Amino acid sequence: MSETSISRRTFLHHSITIGGGMATATLACAAGLKRYSGKINDGSLIVDTTPFPELEKPGGAVLVSTGPNGDALLLVRSGPGAFHALSPVCTHLGCEVRPTRFGFRCPCHGSSFDFDGKVVSGPANEPLSAYPVRVEGTRVEIVIRK
Repeated sequence: MSETSISRRTFLHHSITIGGGMATATLACAAGLKRYSGKINDGSLIVDTTPFPELEKPGGAVLVSTGPNGDALLLVRSGPGAFHALSPVCTHLGCEVRPTRFGFRCPCHGSSFDFDGKVVSGPANEPLSAYPVRVEGTRVEIVIRK
């Protein structure tokens, strides 16, 4: 086996490049909330939660598309038969939040929100926008327009 020597600068550059690639892959996985389409009916988004294993436990969340323009809402199970519908847009500068074990975190500046959308740590000062929800069994109605 032959020895190859590289400069400290080259070693650090390669280490940072590889580490950055691993961090990017981790972020891509963390951002991996599944996206689903919902049916809009009279200003409400109707979601049948039956096919979503992510929503079986409290803290589970999915992104539900509200239409062809790609807008989406976070549908979060908060307890037995209880759900929250939240905007996935951070109230600090508008980045899309990512799920964590404890709620949601903004990848841009680190704001954290609980599963109810309340600010846990800033720089965001305002909670995630919430939408009224009505639950009937496995059917969730998210009121988009009043």
